Amino acid sequence: MGKKILILGCQHSAGIGKESGKAYSMGSFLVAMPVRSWKNDKGEGFGYGFQCNPKTDKFDFIKSDALLEKITKVHFPARLDLEMEPDPENPLVDVVVDFTVIGSMSFLDDNLVNKK
Repeated sequence: MGKKILILGCQHSAGIGKESGKAYSMGSFLVAMPVRSWKNDKGEGFGYGFQCNPKTDKFDFIKSDALLEKITKVHFPARLDLEMEPDPENPLVDVVVDFTVIGSMSFLDDNLVNKK
């Protein structure tokens, strides 16, 4: 059983590093995080809905042609069941190796989704 998460989108990039000259490939699923309310002796604030900081609110994935092809068929935002495994380069961190779509919440017309 994986992690059932609301995913707002996905990003992937690949190329050659400017400074290192080494090839890289990295991708992430962007996670919907609840906007938090707060209260202390100096004030209070409230929030509703979801937000995403792409630097911190994400699950990285290990790129494969099959996974990238599967991602292109998802109508984001979507609720996904993420299959996680330890990162081969850092076993203390889990990465996504596969997923199942539980449901899409996309408001986009099917003809507009994933057009290039």
